[in-house]
Amino acid sequence: MENLEQLGQETAVDNLIDTKSSLHRFTDTMFFAAFDGAMRGIAYYYSAQAFVDLVSDYAF
Repeated sequence: MENLEQLGQETAVDNLIDTKSSLHRFTDTMFFAAFDGAMRGIAYYYSAQAFVDLVSDYAF
């Protein structure tokens, strides 16, 4: 009976650790996605600005 109780406690601790590592993976992924999105957004914005500058030089 004592072993069963100890096994239950160990399982609870393992589940907690699994949950914590999943949460870490999730936050890392979300942070990376946000960072990646921001970098792409900045790059697209500046490339669009450069394109507009280039076109306006020739068009007007």
